Amino acid sequence: MASPEVKETRAEIYVEQVKDFIEMNFPQSITVEDIAQYIGLNRSYLCSLFKERMSVSIQNYLIHCGTFDR
Repeated sequence: MASPEVKETRAEIYVEQVKDFIEMNFPQSITVEDIAQYIGLNRSYLCSLFKERMSVSIQNYLIHCGTFDR
């Protein structure tokens, strides 16, 4: 079982990967499913992890960036 420090580090890496993916694919329409597939995580898990770390949902983050595919 991974230590809390390792889990924290992984979470930070995933959040950075989300932000990098959005930046690399701006201004294309991006869905949360696109991001989850790119990172290789379950969509629900990625959403909860991102919100826990960023205090905002991926959807709202995308809307703020102007890339959310409605």
